[in-house]
Amino acid sequence: MSEIGTSGLIKIASAYYWDPATGQRVVERWKGNKDDVKTTFDTYINSGVRASMEPIEGTPKAILSVDQGGDGVDVDANVQSVWTLIPSVEEQSLFVHPNYKATFAAMADAGLVQFKKDLKDFSEDGITPSGWPGSLGSPLEDFVRLWCEEIRTFTTTRWVLRHTRVVAPTTSLTADYTNYLRTYTTTALATAESPPSTILSTLPTGSWLKQACAVEQLSDGRFSIVREWWYRETGGWDSRIYSAAV
Repeated sequence: MSEIGTSGLIKIASAYYWDPATGQRVVERWKGNKDDVKTTFDTYINSGVRASMEPIEGTPKAILSVDQGGDGVDVDANVQSVWTLIPSVEEQSLFVHPNYKATFAAMADAGLVQFKKDLKDFSEDGITPSGWPGSLGSPLEDFVRLWCEEIRTFTTTRWVLRHTRVVAPTTSLTADYTNYLRTYTTTALATAESPPSTILSTLPTGSWLKQACAVEQLSDGRFSIVREWWYRETGGWDSRIYSAAV
């Protein structure tokens, strides 16, 4: 392996360890003065290589350990990969409440327009539901009562699926805009992104809108790359606005 910046250091026996994710890894080691070790340690870090510095107690020396996995480190590999399913509270129009949505969907366009006009006039005049022009029936009478009580929205819980990757400072990865603002079914999302089985088994069936990717440089020079998908029930993301992922 390339021994960059090892001037003044003495190479000592290599160490070996087993990583379930990557298999056996080789740790090359050097010993030298702390200042020399620190200089070389910083060089490896700036190159995106896993390295550690361990002072030798009671002496001016330290040990430098460099993990290149035998063949070097993939700078685009995940240092960390975290999947999170986050509940999100949202206010929605009473018109899309499950108790009333199907009733409005069954109305002809002209009928729905007239209903909304009557509703506006009705609520502004302060008339009780018994004064509604024509028969309301269930569940529209409840809807009108709520509307007259100025209850126009309801609170619901949505879901946000988030994937956070932490990668090396020298990564070539950039923000991911593939299928940005396009929708996935739950099955298509599982196939495309392969979230962990525990997360996957929790995902509700429906439609997921991919949001813009966020990239942040961390204090240690590494990068955090965050992607999100926002959930709606099937049909909740209007196909006239949001196309399906390709």
